[in-house]
Amino acid sequence: MHGILAPELNALASGTLPPAKAHAERGLFMLKTIGSWVAALTLALFLLTSSVLLTLSMKWTYRLSLGEIHQVEYHLDEATMVKNYNTLIDYNFDRQPTLQFEGLPMSAQGAYHFWEVKTIFQGFRMSLWVLGVLALISGFILVKEKDLRFVGWAMGLTVLIPFVLGLPILLNFNRVFILFHELVFSNDYWIFDPALDPIIRYLPETLFLRNALLILGFLLLFVAILFLLQKKAKKR
Repeated sequence: MHGILAPELNALASGTLPPAKAHAERGLFMLKTIGSWVAALTLALFLLTSSVLLTLSMKWTYRLSLGEIHQVEYHLDEATMVKNYNTLIDYNFDRQPTLQFEGLPMSAQGAYHFWEVKTIFQGFRMSLWVLGVLALISGFILVKEKDLRFVGWAMGLTVLIPFVLGLPILLNFNRVFILFHELVFSNDYWIFDPALDPIIRYLPETLFLRNALLILGFLLLFVAILFLLQKKAKKR
């Protein structure tokens, strides 16, 4: 335990506090513990959301998959393929109001699915701000109280997320990909017909796999940063 928590626990354990004060101290300790868990969960979710948005904003990852695209009917050059992917990312991040791919048609169902994806993106962006503010406020209060337990717990939760998500992804990414879409979307518009929405041929599965692994990489990086910050704080 850190800071003022150790004396509190020692006094409670030794039984030197009057009953009324001991009861109040236990209540205060439980309140701080709950607050630490809330701060830890908030921080972990903030880091997860940040990792997702950071990864999806990195347009260069698409270039790594260009060699795995098998064109059938439409034959786009690399510049056009990259432009269409960048257009999709800009649309999801609300940098442009409409979505239209150069040299490729798009069905009404395909357009609706991309709108659903954009809605999810916007939800992530909004939650990033909310989680960031909550993590900042709760973290500031706990650090001021010299209670750093939430940092260690946040690291544990942030490590647990890559482990829980990463193992199934590595074992059977295709199944995880399908299950994710079945859980998130209430329709089957995500199942593209290449004849109607040929854009699907330009979004290879390996692109999503690389992005998933990059998200996990960001999470581990954030854990390392938290570890260094916690270590530095303990030395003070």
